[in-house]
This record gives sequence, C-alpha cells and structure tokens, in this order.
Amino acid sequence: MENEFYNEHVKKALENISKGKTNESLGQLAASLYATSLLIPVIWDKAPKVNKEEQYVFEPNTRFQFPLVRNEQKNSFLILFTSMEEYKKTMNECNNITYKDAMKYR
Repeated sequence: MENEFYNEHVKKALENISKGKTNESLGQLAASLYATSLLIPVIWDKAPKVNKEEQYVFEPNTRFQFPLVRNEQKNSFLILFTSMEEYKKTMNECNNITYKDAMKYR
C-alpha cells in the first residue's frame, strides 16, 4: 500500500524561501502547495481496517494526533514531507511513538 510521490516543485520553492522571503518566493511556495499532495504523519488510538481498495477505514470514535515540532520560541509547526523518500529517511532516524506517548506532550 505504498504510494510513491515526488514534489520537486515544492522542494525548489522551499529552497527559495530559505534563501530569502520575498513576494516572489512566497507566491511560488503558495502556488506549489496549492497544486500538490503532501504526506503528513498522524498517530491514531485504534488500528484501522484495510478495505478491498487498500484504503484505511477508521471507526467513528477514533482519535487522531498530528505530531508537532516546537522551536525554542515555543512556535509549533506541523510536520510534512514532500516525498515518500523524505518520510522514510526521517522516520528511520526517529523512534516510533504510540498515541499515548504523543498525548503526554500536548
């Protein structure tokens, strides 16, 4: 059930933003994010079932947690990946956590 995707245009826009926030670079990023798909990690408290189309099906009362990263200034950022390759590389460097573990840090 692996869905490979690559977002070179988003990666390029992010690189341009890191060089300097200009109206042009912000516009490029906004346009590339509008027209793409991103991978956002999520933790759930109940295991989903997989249907015949190989899609996850969750019970109605399933709770979800989107992990956030906080910087020294206490700003929170949503984690997202521009490709499955980036996700795998990062997740191999991290420990897997459970829903209960994540809720400790809310």
